[in-house]
Amino acid sequence: MAQNSFIKCPQCNTRNQNRDYCIHCGTLINVILKRKIESDQKIQKRVEEDKINGPNKIERILQKAENHPNSIIRYGVGILHSVWTFCALVIGALIAGVIAIAAG
Repeated sequence: MAQNSFIKCPQCNTRNQNRDYCIHCGTLINVILKRKIESDQKIQKRVEEDKINGPNKIERILQKAENHPNSIIRYGVGILHSVWTFCALVIGALIAGVIAIAAG
């Protein structure tokens, strides 16, 4: 059996049953759908801003180094990336350990 949900429109105060949009004025009344649309719009805005801005100077240097024709530079960047990742994991593990100890 389907569950009936009654939502009152904030614009025209019409009661709507199992609808996303108001029958009378067409206003979006489903809160979950409204939040999803807003979230999708924020994500799309960030993607467009990233396309316009492009990578920053450090990211461009690292991309060039990863694709460099000299193998020593490529391996050096790979090693630095591995060390950086390892340090980040160790710091994350330490933070998780401290939180676990504090929680008891």
